[in-house]
Amino acid sequence: MRSSDGDGHLLGGGTFQIGQVKKPLRLVCEWDASALGQDQDNICLTIDGRRLRELLGSKVLPAPLERILADPGAYPRATQAMSPALYRLLDEILRCGARGMSRQLYLEAKGLELMAAMIDLLEESESAASPLLSQHDIDRLERARHILLARMADPPALPELARHAGLNEVKLKAGFRALFGASVFAYLRNHRLDEAHRLLRHRWRR
Repeated sequence: MRSSDGDGHLLGGGTFQIGQVKKPLRLVCEWDASALGQDQDNICLTIDGRRLRELLGSKVLPAPLERILADPGAYPRATQAMSPALYRLLDEILRCGARGMSRQLYLEAKGLELMAAMIDLLEESESAASPLLSQHDIDRLERARHILLARMADPPALPELARHAGLNEVKLKAGFRALFGASVFAYLRNHRLDEAHRLLRHRWRR
């Protein structure tokens, strides 16, 4: 996705984003060729900052969210790899069987549960990565992840991936595990399993 201020970012690919749109932006979606013809499920949750503070019982938000609010950019955000628990919550929302007024109550409760899980995961990841990685390293590890997912059917070897990302192999392996919670190829394997699960779910809906 590319915004009118020239900023671009990847949606999907086994990740979620938490951000704040601070001024009107025109967004342009550019679909990855490998995703053409595939169904896409997207969920967007919005909440007012004051309401979130009320729910948390604190005037101060978790550190990753406070940094987003303090960022002067048009659309500051944090990106994090999905977890099995988040996929389970997404399935429960998408396959909600409740009807009438109870449906709204169910979706609001699940939405808050999903938001809490995302914040926890973001905090845990930043805590694990902060002693090891600079922002420069994180940007290059994100590049490595994008390359890996774009070439999921024919993934590059570690030396090639490190070269394209601008990292040495040691930093790639250690940083990838610190930032995304898995080795490079364990992350790839998990993403393939998630994709297989998505395809099975699509067939089940039919």
